[in-house]
Amino acid sequence: MTAQDDDDRSLYWSEFTVSAHLDAEGLLHVRERQGMVLDGAWNGCERRFQARAGQELDLQSIERIDPATGERTPLVEGDLDRVDEYAWQEGALRWRNRLESDPPFADDEIVYELTYTIAPVLLTTEEGGSRFAHDFAFADRDGVIERFQVDLTLDSAWTSTVGNHIREAM
Repeated sequence: MTAQDDDDRSLYWSEFTVSAHLDAEGLLHVRERQGMVLDGAWNGCERRFQARAGQELDLQSIERIDPATGERTPLVEGDLDRVDEYAWQEGALRWRNRLESDPPFADDEIVYELTYTIAPVLLTTEEGGSRFAHDFAFADRDGVIERFQVDLTLDSAWTSTVGNHIREAM
C-alpha cells in the first residue's frame, strides 16, 4: 500500500461501549463493543493496550457481530492473512477484516466485541489509598469515538467516592 492509499482511508467509532467489573482480588473483567466505521482499503483493525509493568492481560474472545442480524462470528488466533483471525504484533492486538483482493470499504460499519481481563488496575497513592488506572478508550488510536459509554461496577470489597456503580457517557 502506498502513502497515497493511506490518505484515502478513514476510520471512526460510531459507538464504543464498555461493561466492566472490578472483582474482590483486583482483576478487571471487561467487555468492549466497538462499532467501527471504515472507509477505504483497510485490511484490518487493532486495539492497543496501555499495559504497565507487572500488568497481565488475558484475552478471552473477539467476536464480529453483524449489525443487521446480530449474528456473531468468533475470531480465532492465527494468521493475519486470513479474515476473522487475530494475532498480537508490536504490542497491539490486530485482526484481519478484509482481503487485499476484496473491494475497499465504503463507510461500512463492523461491530466487534472484545472480552478480556487485566490486572492490576489499582495503583497505590502516596496517601496509602488506591487509584484506578485503566484507559478504556485507548488514547493511542486512529479516529474519533462519536459515542462512548462505560458501565463499571466494583465488588463490595472496594469503596469509591462515587459509589460502586459508575456510569459515564460522552
